Amino acid sequence: MVAAVTEDLQAFRRHRPMWADGEQTPETPDPSPSPSSSPHHQHEHEQEERISWPLISFENTIQNVCCISFLLGLFFASNLLSLLFFFLYSPAKQALWPPLNIYAILLILFHLLEFLTTAIFNPSRVSVDSFLLNNGASYWYAQMMSITEYVVRERYLGKDGWGLGILKDDRVRLGGLLVTMVGQGIRTMAMITAARSFNHRVSTDPKKQEDHRLVTHGVYRLLRHPSYFGFFWWSIGIQLFLANPCSLVLFSFVLWSFFKARIQNEELHLIKFFGKAYVDYRSTTSTYIPFIR
Repeated sequence: MVAAVTEDLQAFRRHRPMWADGEQTPETPDPSPSPSSSPHHQHEHEQEERISWPLISFENTIQNVCCISFLLGLFFASNLLSLLFFFLYSPAKQALWPPLNIYAILLILFHLLEFLTTAIFNPSRVSVDSFLLNNGASYWYAQMMSITEYVVRERYLGKDGWGLGILKDDRVRLGGLLVTMVGQGIRTMAMITAARSFNHRVSTDPKKQEDHRLVTHGVYRLLRHPSYFGFFWWSIGIQLFLANPCSLVLFSFVLWSFFKARIQNEELHLIKFFGKAYVDYRSTTSTYIPFIR
């Protein structure tokens, strides 16, 4: 118990969470302070330094977390209410919207769970970036492409879409939804299992950090890189659910290329950190991402 508390304290000191006050270093007091250095002026100066406009930039501040959480919750509730309204009052008139509502709910839930899981199980690394909302413009362009393809196909191309009407089969779409939910569940379980050893960024430090452990139990016993497995199939499942053939092909290629390069790079560092232990672990597990052993 004492050892666990000590490790938590060491991790806290290495990765101070966003809600921790800054390091306080003792300074030699000036025997004749100027008026501008009075406690009142110092307090005003500290307040000015801490003020930041939320959502304009992804500064690591509590107010940004508050605003982002509120907006995500608002959009989640709006889409859920819209979905319920459709099923209760207009099942035949607005068939375009329910899949978009479900898509939005899945997307919002993903970003909320990224932050929440990090905050609970890896609090020393939680920050505004943990929402993964600032993944770069290409991430959001891909989401807009997905929505645009769905709307254009449903509104203007009729039942057969791009000539691949099989994708609109209810069984295929339900299968896609199931794949998405499984992917989300496995990614979240990977973050929970790894806890303090999980990081959204590949560690390139020359030395292994003290709180970095080789995790081989739980979902990691069955899957290597389960968080990548989860996100890959989460994305593919959404495109199957929306019956988007173009986005399905594009997402599959881009994600596969990204994870292939990332896994190769990450495993070089893991072998450097853990040596034969990781080589043995890698030889008995698979990523279950196609053509990435």
